[in-house]
Amino acid sequence: MAATAADNLAQLKDNSYPGRGILLGLNKGGSQWVQVYWVMGRSNNSRNRLLKIEGTEVLTEPHDPSKVEDATLIIYRAMSSFRGWHIVSNGDHTDNIVQHIAVGSTFETALEGCHHEPDAPNHTPRIAGLVRLNGPDTELKLAKIVRDPGNEDHSVHCFYRYAGFINGFGSCLHTYSSDGKPLPSFGFDPYALPLLDDVEDIADSYWEVLNNENKVALAVKAIDCESGKVTVVARNKLVPSGAA
Repeated sequence: MAATAADNLAQLKDNSYPGRGILLGLNKGGSQWVQVYWVMGRSNNSRNRLLKIEGTEVLTEPHDPSKVEDATLIIYRAMSSFRGWHIVSNGDHTDNIVQHIAVGSTFETALEGCHHEPDAPNHTPRIAGLVRLNGPDTELKLAKIVRDPGNEDHSVHCFYRYAGFINGFGSCLHTYSSDGKPLPSFGFDPYALPLLDDVEDIADSYWEVLNNENKVALAVKAIDCESGKVTVVARNKLVPSGAA
């Protein structure tokens, strides 16, 4: 596992444009469930963003509102929670998942009505992750919604359920396999990546891994396995570390 995760990390570092990404797993000490979300961008509209922490929530917002060209697919709640269910996604389906869970529905049902993003020719996948706290039966799930290769008006829904993780490792998926014109969608199953122990160290390590030219922002949520206490930190390219 360690060698595979290290190789995957090296490949991620060499990837100039994995797009937006989600990583779910267990920290090295085994005391916290971890959610990592990152944003990358090539256009001025995509790069004009921050990840803003509001309590235990994380939202995208424009760094300079006057420069926003189209907010449709770039402004959304990236991380949210409801009674021990912690959700992360790359779009407005974060709120959709929370709304379904709040009325007794499921992660899968919430996403069944969603489609890949309407941004032809890229057809960007929608991705999502869930940590559902339940003691030793805690569940982690990932999902991706990609364009049907046979019909661009249809989507294929892929769901991944994990009963647990080995300490110090997580499972990752992202929107693109690499840079390109059009951007090639990530067409693989989630893959293993390493996780350090401290939330700040995890944030720093993945912020360093992401391509410096294209990275925009990154957030890490750590959820205490016993108490459920949440810690969230963020890194933003347009707001240097330590700035107010």
